[in-house]
Amino acid sequence: CRNERGMTAHAASRLMSEFELLERYFLDLQKNRSRLDHDDTLIETWRLLRKNVSVRQEVSRSYRHILVDEFQDTDSIQMDILRMIAGNSNAALFTVGDPKQSIYRFRRADIITYENVRQLIENSGGEVVRLWSNFRTRPEVVEWINGRFESMFGGDSYSPQYVALEAARAGEGGSVE
Repeated sequence: CRNERGMTAHAASRLMSEFELLERYFLDLQKNRSRLDHDDTLIETWRLLRKNVSVRQEVSRSYRHILVDEFQDTDSIQMDILRMIAGNSNAALFTVGDPKQSIYRFRRADIITYENVRQLIENSGGEVVRLWSNFRTRPEVVEWINGRFESMFGGDSYSPQYVALEAARAGEGGSVE
């Protein structure tokens, strides 16, 4: 049994090595053809920052403020890149996001990442400011939205808690903009 595990571990290690060679071959092929896609640029940035301390330090020192908009759609690779940049600097980090609008799970966006970072910010003395005022939509539409969507959120760890909107627009004329 012990020998079988050792053989399996050895085979898995060799398979991973072959996969890495194949991955590198295709990435080099894409680079040579100037055809990097979104994921390729993320992975190459991650690799550069992870392997090259001087680049990571230079990038970290070049920012005083970092703003990440649509933070609810951040995936683990993007989060690691952000950690490598902001984690080694004195930069002020600002994130803006609405977990109810997270739509990029197919690209590895993870609401748990959002929640973990929110908790990290709070636990390290940062401030989380919740915005729920809606200036664009008429009050009766906001009321309808709150009534319909409250029960659809917060059922599990992959679904954020619902925060009711507050109508801040006067009710005259028009509708949703």
